[in-house]
Amino acid sequence: MKHIFIINPAAGGEDHSEEIRNEAEEICAELGLECLFFIVEHEGNEAQITERVCDAFRGEKIRLYACGGSGTFQRVMEASRRFKEVEIASYPCGFTNDILKCFKDSTPFYKLRNIITGEPILMDVADFDGIRFCNALSIGMTARIIGDIDSYAFITKFHRNFPYWFSSIVDVLTKHAIPYEINIDGQDYSGRYLLVSAFNGCVYGGNISPARNAKPNDGFLDFVLFKQVGTFEAAMCTKAFCAGDTEKLGDRMIIVRGQKMKIRQIDAKEMTCNIDGEFYKTSGMTEISIKRNGLKIIVPKGTEFK
Repeated sequence: MKHIFIINPAAGGEDHSEEIRNEAEEICAELGLECLFFIVEHEGNEAQITERVCDAFRGEKIRLYACGGSGTFQRVMEASRRFKEVEIASYPCGFTNDILKCFKDSTPFYKLRNIITGEPILMDVADFDGIRFCNALSIGMTARIIGDIDSYAFITKFHRNFPYWFSSIVDVLTKHAIPYEINIDGQDYSGRYLLVSAFNGCVYGGNISPARNAKPNDGFLDFVLFKQVGTFEAAMCTKAFCAGDTEKLGDRMIIVRGQKMKIRQIDAKEMTCNIDGEFYKTSGMTEISIKRNGLKIIVPKGTEFK
């Protein structure tokens, strides 16, 4: 088996690529493993590297190490979808590595040796019009929130997650709910919503967890539908939404556990979607579904889902 390290030097705001490569080379030499290294040169380059590597070693068993944040992992995972003999590992060195928060203890993931000597387990993977994701998809509010975060990056000096919170409040105050036609497993949930999302994992954006009971190995997605709230409720509702406090939100937030959602924006405009940190636009009727045990992911030995 070949061990392929795809390292994003921009992840986390500091370049640790040389440090990661040196440590990985030392561990692989000690264990007698064949390894190759690729440094990401620009956003989206992960996908190009992944496709070239998988094509070059087609038919062989390979393990891909996505060294970066949630976006790096998503791009590597999506680009490898056509290749069967591929295992994927996440070595977290970005601002967010949200899928790891689905495990009882994410601490072992932060030691590279634990990842290299790890073992494969199966987890569910979701599909959005042919695009795979393992953690979360959002349409509407949170897609805009992620897009606006750079505007508030200056407040990371207080806490690196503050831009998410601040952008959330601004979005609730300034944006309006959009009318959607929505069907989940044959049931109609059409209406006006600030946010429509699908969670396979339980956290996104570092610490935002509206569907805190979502599990990536139960064969279901947790669909979250968030309605318009009043100006004076914005701060309270944003805090409750981020914490998954359904009691405080009452009927402002609907959570439906299901396997397939069909959705379209009734005004026929394009929908802006955020999938594990990556932006996509789509129009017309769109389908989001779950595939049980669709992804082989490497985890430290003894690691279990919550």
